[in-house]
Amino acid sequence: MPVNSSDADTYYFRIVADYIHLNPARAGLAGGRAGKLLSYRWSSLLSYAGGKVPPWLETERVINSFELAKDGRGRRAYVAWLEARAAKKGGKIDPVAQEALRRGWYLGEDSFRDRLLALVDKEKGIKTRESRKAAGLEKDYGERDAEQMIQKCGAELGLPTQARELGSLRKGDERKALMAALLRGRTAVAPNGLT
Repeated sequence: MPVNSSDADTYYFRIVADYIHLNPARAGLAGGRAGKLLSYRWSSLLSYAGGKVPPWLETERVINSFELAKDGRGRRAYVAWLEARAAKKGGKIDPVAQEALRRGWYLGEDSFRDRLLALVDKEKGIKTRESRKAAGLEKDYGERDAEQMIQKCGAELGLPTQARELGSLRKGDERKALMAALLRGRTAVAPNGLT
């Protein structure tokens, strides 16, 4: 998954660094009750703590993204921060970061997505985003299909077809739950307001 790691927007890069380094804690292999994160020998975190960094490991960008000192103090502060998160929260990632990780094929703002699509367009020899859609290369999450399903199924189930009216129905309405399940199963559109 491509990740925006520009110096101007380090939020997404930090999410990925945390996610990777806290994996052993979430799996119960290290961190918190399972001991120190540093006890997990398959983690690159050992290089942050010990200072012996293999040439292929990019620690400086991670340290810079957290705005820590570029020397051993910064690396040790990063390790201590992760150890504290592993001990207190079991390595859990906050819900906003978790949603960003699950969102799609890239991690970053829409402008980053647009830059990635422009790179693909350039490689494929496609000039504009409109021609990208015409060539069938623009990713479709099934919004049109979802709209049609809401219109057709809503009428069949006796449900309103406007989002505001659907959202006002009680949460446990079986018809709403059925429509949400259909949307989840047949499109990539999140059935917000239906569940």
